[in-house]
Amino acid sequence: MLRITLISAGTLTLLAGVGFTSFYAGANTASTTLTTAQPEMDMEMDPMMQAMMQAGAPGEQHKMLASAAGEWKAHTNFMMQPGQFEEGEGVMTSKPILGGRYTHANFKADFMGMPFEGFALNGYDNVKKEYFSIWIDSMSTGVMHMTGQMKGDTIVFYGTTTMPAPMGEVEMKMEVTHPDNNTMHDTFYKKLDGQWVKDGEITYTRVSGGHDAHKKEMHGHADHDG
Repeated sequence: MLRITLISAGTLTLLAGVGFTSFYAGANTASTTLTTAQPEMDMEMDPMMQAMMQAGAPGEQHKMLASAAGEWKAHTNFMMQPGQFEEGEGVMTSKPILGGRYTHANFKADFMGMPFEGFALNGYDNVKKEYFSIWIDSMSTGVMHMTGQMKGDTIVFYGTTTMPAPMGEVEMKMEVTHPDNNTMHDTFYKKLDGQWVKDGEITYTRVSGGHDAHKKEMHGHADHDG
């Protein structure tokens, strides 16, 4: 489902480098050794700064994910047991966060007669060149992490999910398509006995939102949003 802020080691390295550079630049009473080292450090920092900025800049992939901003009706159809599917209805709200670098999607429905809620954090990693989706919900205590690539007009995600015994870890696949601006479709598969088996699908129909809902975010207004 186009579905704690961590500071990466690379970011820490960058911050440390900036701190040391500032220290050396302000040390007017420092020795000749420190003074002569300053230009070399500046030259080394420039490409690092550029690489970090490029790695953190939202691009076309992020804009595509942010196009899901808004409120959606959801029609679900999931396999309860082999050959038997159960239909249901739900709602999903999606919004871009952190300057459009990620999208946060909150999903609510009734599942097997019980209220169900989950949310996804979706994004595109500029460094790894891959999409990702992180999912948690009210019927588990684990986290499902999937990574994917665009294949034609479909994002295909792969990952694993932990099921109760005796199934244990199960390989998962999710295909995400946008037939038009007001429709999204997720199809889920799990691998059983070496074969991909369709596990369910969700069709989303837009209620509100669209381009205007995420335009402000993509232009940097919400870099303070969490």
